[in-house]
Amino acid sequence: LTDPAFQAAVAAAEADVLAVTTRAILALTLSAVDTLKTTIEDKEAGHGVKVRAADLLLTHGGRWYELRTLETRLQALESEVLRDGKK
Repeated sequence: LTDPAFQAAVAAAEADVLAVTTRAILALTLSAVDTLKTTIEDKEAGHGVKVRAADLLLTHGGRWYELRTLETRLQALESEVLRDGKK
């Protein structure tokens, strides 16, 4: 567990899972918006469960996107620090 190569492989696998999950959540975001739109326009309403699910998807989808964006920015900063350290 303390082997750097193993830790790097685990980190890479986790990053891949996060990237795939983020894309899947973001791909469903439009469906969530459609669900909200349908519910809002439904005169008989009663779609509380759908609205709650859409709300959760949108909330968490935004958070996943933020995490992915922060990860990308952090990796760029780390690369820059490493490059500067070699000068």
